[in-house]
Amino acid sequence: MAARVERSLLELPWRLALEQGWEAFCAGNPPVGAVITAADDGVVALGRSRFHDPSGPSGQLAGTPLAHSEVNALARLAPGEHAANRLGVMVRLPGGSHQPATAVG
Repeated sequence: MAARVERSLLELPWRLALEQGWEAFCAGNPPVGAVITAADDGVVALGRSRFHDPSGPSGQLAGTPLAHSEVNALARLAPGEHAANRLGVMVRLPGGSHQPATAVG
């Protein structure tokens, strides 16, 4: 049996990714959430899967298999807004998997 972890003990980005995944699940989508972080700004964007949503927030994909959480999180960044920052993308996948990745801006 997997160990149970209290949500309050998770770091803020992972907690937000988990919450985004829960929102996706409640809307009938794969339970995947993503958070984009920057070292100097902390959390800069959130996204969730929207495969089955009829629409989404402005600029985000919805109603298509391309509506991945990380794509929708990246879509929330204004062009050039974080060009000087090193950004990280944290994705919460079903089954307890966490996939951190880093991109140099």
